[in-house]
Amino acid sequence: MNQKPNIKQMSLGLSTEIVDIQAYRNYWMIIGEKEKWIAKPFPDNQHSIWWGDIEQELRKRGFHSFPKTKQIGTWLLSLFIEGTTISYKEKTHLFALMQLLAQFHQKGQYLETPPIKQVAYLLSDRLYDRLDHFYHLLVRPKRINASRVVQLLHYMGPRFYHHAYESYLKLCRNGLITYGEASSRHHMLCHRDLASHNWVLDKRENPWMIDFETASYDLQIGDVWQICSRILCEHQWDVSLCKQLIQSYEVVKPLASWEKQILATLFLFHNEFLRETIGILEKKSGYKEEQTIPYLEKMAFDYPIWLQRVGQIRIWLNK
Repeated sequence: MNQKPNIKQMSLGLSTEIVDIQAYRNYWMIIGEKEKWIAKPFPDNQHSIWWGDIEQELRKRGFHSFPKTKQIGTWLLSLFIEGTTISYKEKTHLFALMQLLAQFHQKGQYLETPPIKQVAYLLSDRLYDRLDHFYHLLVRPKRINASRVVQLLHYMGPRFYHHAYESYLKLCRNGLITYGEASSRHHMLCHRDLASHNWVLDKRENPWMIDFETASYDLQIGDVWQICSRILCEHQWDVSLCKQLIQSYEVVKPLASWEKQILATLFLFHNEFLRETIGILEKKSGYKEEQTIPYLEKMAFDYPIWLQRVGQIRIWLNK
């Protein structure tokens, strides 16, 4: 747990009396007289300033389904949304999420806020790094003391790696790098971390997007792939559900033919298996054996279903 925020600093920064500061998950909850805030240590001053400008621009364009933020010293505060975290296992609100994501993408096109002055880390870079990272674990499994995971890595790792590698090569041939650079140049906003815990359903059952620490200008279809992959892993890659998810998104923001082509190829890159394997083997924060290993085993068991159904999804997308 990080050091507790200073109550006087929070009070001055928020211009209100602070009633209490309590531990909340891995962060801190700042309890004011009227509002609650979640405080996270965030030393990347450049990104927080950039996001503050993006936030203002999105609100001017009419997108409001995300909490307001405020930087106080090295702390990034987000207004606490009273509600529950959405589960991808439950279908009830999934289509509303897809429409909200489409609204976020639509309002986040051609923004005026300039990018952060650093080398862009785009979807193509992230895929390459994920592949490279997984490959090095694949060829050196004996150094890692985690027998069940190593067994999964030994038997299923080469198969998932092969499909991901072929997917990456095809994506590069089909212009992934060029499209990504164009998206960055034209200021196309992406969330880039659409895990289920980054959605909140408020008391009126309205969905909210939260946690924009990884947001950047990038290829927006990457967000669509990420959320669809996470959802479909929970539903054995249900083809009908996949169609409904994408159609829900397209109610707000229709996909171009090149985006569908990229998405169809991305589905062969099983990011869930690669990411979770890396996370548990390297003992990264948030990866617990009692949760991650059964999830990996489920994905390994579902491998034939995934391969068959992704084939059907790709045919549908490429029509």
